[in-house]
Parts: sequence; structure tokens; C-alpha cells
Amino acid sequence: MKYFPLFSLILLLIFASCQKDEEDPNQDPSPNPSPSPNPNPPANNAVDVYLLGKDGSEPGGPAFWKNMVKTNIQTTWGGEGNSIQVSGGTVYIGGSIALNGGLTRYSPCYWRNGNKTDLPFLDPRGDGFIKSIYITDKVYAAGTCTDSLEFFANSGWRYLPCFWDGSEVKMLDRLNNFGGGFANAVTVLKNANFTVPYVAGESMGESGYNEPCYWRMALHTSEAENLKPYPLSTKGFGGSATAIATFLDAKFQGNAFNTDVIIAGFIDDENGSNTPCFWRNGDRVDLSEISKAGNGIATAITLAGTSNIALDIYTAGFTYNAQSLSIPCVWKNQIRTDLPLPNNSTHGRATACRINNGDVYVGGTVAVSGVEKPCYWKNSQIVLYNTSGSVNAMDLVSN
Repeated sequence: MKYFPLFSLILLLIFASCQKDEEDPNQDPSPNPSPSPNPNPPANNAVDVYLLGKDGSEPGGPAFWKNMVKTNIQTTWGGEGNSIQVSGGTVYIGGSIALNGGLTRYSPCYWRNGNKTDLPFLDPRGDGFIKSIYITDKVYAAGTCTDSLEFFANSGWRYLPCFWDGSEVKMLDRLNNFGGGFANAVTVLKNANFTVPYVAGESMGESGYNEPCYWRMALHTSEAENLKPYPLSTKGFGGSATAIATFLDAKFQGNAFNTDVIIAGFIDDENGSNTPCFWRNGDRVDLSEISKAGNGIATAITLAGTSNIALDIYTAGFTYNAQSLSIPCVWKNQIRTDLPLPNNSTHGRATACRINNGDVYVGGTVAVSGVEKPCYWKNSQIVLYNTSGSVNAMDLVSN
């Protein structure tokens, strides 16, 4: 059975230097040439920028930056911070901590202003990871847990997509009703009439590959219907849904079934190449890449607009150039802008995207003289941090 989890695939792709074909002379160049990089633009005190990721200095571990001030998240043996939401001055961070000396096991958790709350496993002997959180009246989370295959002859563990509703963990169904999968992102559509969580990720399909899918909960009368996966259009060779957003036009506020569901991610072809894309209500839109011989992944998505007719979709991610170097970028609908790199940097990746008052913020990581550094771009102008580290997520707070 073919099985390529998203985490392993991204590790193979990010900052890789694998052999690629020569660049196509008819390649699609960036439609919007990037401006010259300026690592120190004027400060914007109207918006606080929160970046979450990993501290690159010893002893490392999860950390977040409010503007350029770093706060380390206390763990005993390390861990990961994967998702951040700031609400009413409270900083929520979803992730995991290492157990048993950081050797083999991880536990799902979130932090509220630095205070950790552990979330349950599927199997108390297994692993758990939170990849995304969403805070309303309670904490919703998406991620992965392992369960035991000891009831089979080849005893072992499989990774399964999971959803946490407050302190309750639920295993999400897979496309082939058996194999593994990952839940990578969660969002919640909420108003006075309904609360509907949506989860995006991947699960084992009949193709033998992990295929992109999503789950929609709280719209059905039975738990089984809530947990079933909805397949996304694909080429049948694997892929993943990495981020999700929803949009409900004001004139449809009373009916959640009229929601636009927009999901970012990538699909694979028969050659193992990744195509960045987004799906809108299940219809796939492929996004342009720097080189037709390269790869790309869409990692984040955000929306702007007042109606579903005039909705702008901003997708962040990275694509590879002919030298097999990852270049951070942002697409507005299908128009790609390659984001500038600072001096002494040849590659990077964009992993978060937010819009504030018409300004487009993209969070990410660049390699400067071989050292990873956190950064963000405001309207394609880079703000480079002076500490080492990497970025997984972003949030903005207006002052």
C-alpha cells in the first residue's frame, strides 16, 4: 500500500536541493515582478504582528514573536507550535510537547497565555499532534493521533486524522474506511443560528495514496455523517489540503449550507511532482509555478470581499525554481507574486497569510547565509527578524 504522509513530503521538499530538469524556456514568469527587498521598512504601529514557530537558538523549542519581541514557550523536552490565535489580548497556541525525554512520543496540547492544557489521545500509549486551533466559545482543534494495529499480525501504529471539540477527541473517517490520514487545518463558521466546524487534511484513498479531503461537522443529525470525509478533486496520485477558510455572504446568514468553502493545498502527478492549488466548493484551481519542471505547495489561505461574487482568494506558499530552490510567493486568485528575499538569501517559504485593512501580510522563513530567520512581508515588502528561527503561523491584532 502506498502511503506518503504530508509531514514527510514537506520535509523532503522544503529547502531541498534535489536534481530537477532544466528550466523550460517557455516557463510562466511571475506576473507581478517583485520589488527590491528592503529588510527594514517603516514600523506600522497600527497592527501587532504575531509570528509562531521554532526558536533557532539553543535550546530551541516553540516560540512566538510579537512584532520582533520573542517569547519562548516553556516545555521540558521540546515541542512544536503550529497554530496561533490572539483574541481579546489572550494568546492561544496549538501544538504538541515531547514526552519521555523527547525520544519517541508527543502529546497534543494548547497554551493560553503560556499555560498549557493537555488534550486527550486516541490511545494513551500513542502520539498526538495539534496542527490547527480555532477559538470561539471553546477551543476547537485539528491534528493527528496514532492508534494501535496490534490486532493485526503486523502490529504497529497508524496516523489518523482527529478533531478536538473542546476536551473531546474524535477520530475522523478516511476515504477508504481503513487507512491513515492527517487533519491539518480547522476553521469554524459561527453566528447566532449555528456553529459549524470545518477540517481540512488528507486520508488514504482507494488509489493507495493519501488524497486531499475535508470534513464538515454539526450540519447533520448523526455523528457518522459528521465524521465522514468529502473528497476533493485530484489526479489520483496523492496530495493534501493544508489550509481552509469559509465565506458566508451576508444575504445567506441564516443558512450555513450556502457557505463557500475554500481550501488550499497541493496535488501530485504520476511523476511525483506537486502542483499548488486551491479548491472552491470542491472545484480545483491550479496555481502557477516559477518553473514548469518544479514543484510547489500552497500552505495558507485568506479571503477578502463582501460577497461571494466578488471574493478575492489569497493563497500563500512556495514554488521551486530551476535551481531546485524554494521561492516564497502569494497568489491573489490565480495571479502569482514572488516575494523578495533579503541579501545573502537564495530561498525561503511562506507559511501564513492574513489581511488587515486592505494590506496583505505573509509570514514565513528565509535562509540567510545558511541560517533560517523568521520574517513577514507586508504588501510584498519584507520585514526580516534579527533572530534565528522558523515560522509556522501568523496572526494580526489591530491596535
